[in-house]
Amino acid sequence: MKKLFCLLMSITLVLAVFASCGKKEIAPKSEDEAEEEESAENLLRLAYSKNDSLDPYEMETELNYQISSLVFDGLFKLDKSYKPQPCIAQGGIVAESGITVTLNDVSFSDGSKVTATDIISSFNKAKESDIYSPRLDNIESASASSSTMVLFKLSSPDPYALACLDFPIVKFDRGEDELPIGSGRYLYAKSYDNLYLVVNVNKTGFNPLMKTIALEPVHESESVESSLVIGGKSFSYNNLSSGEFSRIDALSYEVVQNNLVFLGFNEDSEFFSDPLVRKGVSTSLDRDAITTSAFQYHAVPTALPFNPSWYALEAKISELKFSEEDAKTYLKESDVEPESGEVVLLCNRENEFKYQTAVQVKSMLENVGFFVRLKDYNEEDYVNELKYGTYDLFIGEIKLSADMNLRNLYDIAAPYDEDVQGTSLSRYIELLKGECEIMDYINSFNEDFPFIPLCFRDGIASFTKSMQVKEGFNDVDVFYDIESWSIK
Repeated sequence: MKKLFCLLMSITLVLAVFASCGKKEIAPKSEDEAEEEESAENLLRLAYSKNDSLDPYEMETELNYQISSLVFDGLFKLDKSYKPQPCIAQGGIVAESGITVTLNDVSFSDGSKVTATDIISSFNKAKESDIYSPRLDNIESASASSSTMVLFKLSSPDPYALACLDFPIVKFDRGEDELPIGSGRYLYAKSYDNLYLVVNVNKTGFNPLMKTIALEPVHESESVESSLVIGGKSFSYNNLSSGEFSRIDALSYEVVQNNLVFLGFNEDSEFFSDPLVRKGVSTSLDRDAITTSAFQYHAVPTALPFNPSWYALEAKISELKFSEEDAKTYLKESDVEPESGEVVLLCNRENEFKYQTAVQVKSMLENVGFFVRLKDYNEEDYVNELKYGTYDLFIGEIKLSADMNLRNLYDIAAPYDEDVQGTSLSRYIELLKGECEIMDYINSFNEDFPFIPLCFRDGIASFTKSMQVKEGFNDVDVFYDIESWSIK
């Protein structure tokens, strides 16, 4: 207990140094203090890639991307329903052609004020970043009308565009500082060759139980989950993009991600050009079975293209409709006879979740009369086949931006322009212009099914058993509730 008290006093002194001089170099400790810190049981330890950049616009690894959310804030912070909450921004007004954002009186961790120059510099870097550019696809440019007001020009109307303004704001001119500077909950700090996160005393309203976090380097070949089991790390997050997950002896929580898995159509195939056929396909699919069997419970079933957690849906989510008899009725009413030809279903066999989904879909379609041939390829050949191959259906996945924009999804998975333009796509454009309600679009989608939503894929947050955390995580910020985390 005495050692723990000494460590907390040491941390307090370190923070006092940061508050007074704004430097990011932890004061050297005596051998006794170093030993006390090393043996303290309440120090959160997170993995990071030492060979990767700590700058959010230069980093390439998932580990460093996750940690960056602790150091950098955006104009808005997304809550667990993907609703934007003011952060660096005081507020924002969305018009048909653009967004006007007024800045809060916010300081970086070194005490300097966040200005419009920092916002525009960060936006321009985000537009060039592989990680952040997809969410800014509909925002053409940023300009400042004053030091506290920024204008973002939209390519097309989007009433939910504020949710895309969560890209990290990095100080434009950090001088001789080696480490990038943000205004987030923590800041990077070095002690000799060791890297830490220490609480940002300039962050208003943030008072975590854990004031200091140790960042421990890992190599690409090292398993963070394995290190978690043997006590090397306190936390890990697996986005399950590999298509597999091995259970470990740790506390694990499911995190619904904004990754939509869907059944798409080939534009060269006329077999599914009739909306009644597509509706029959959707009705024939047991999404609960797909998520429990193919995804091993690591997904949430959906018949809609929007994340079930999205605040804009409220109570408007329709019940999942699965009925082989209804599916056969829709097919009978259409101009297509399922047994009249072979249906080719394309999938990536290197992703076990996707491969097993294809197997399930094949079986379900055959139950209502289709004859399905499965084309399973490795990832590289799968991508090439999508561009140039002969197939009718494919298992796809897309990560939606937080505004749930579906334009790219329509381009990828809904090729039947003549039908779609007259129904769900035109209705979706009306929704973005504010000319119809979201339920109007949902009703149109349920009659058209330009693509078939299957589920939203989960990630897994895992902790050592000594950790105490509240359940309820956010795939945008896996450390959403870190202020309440503690170690027994």
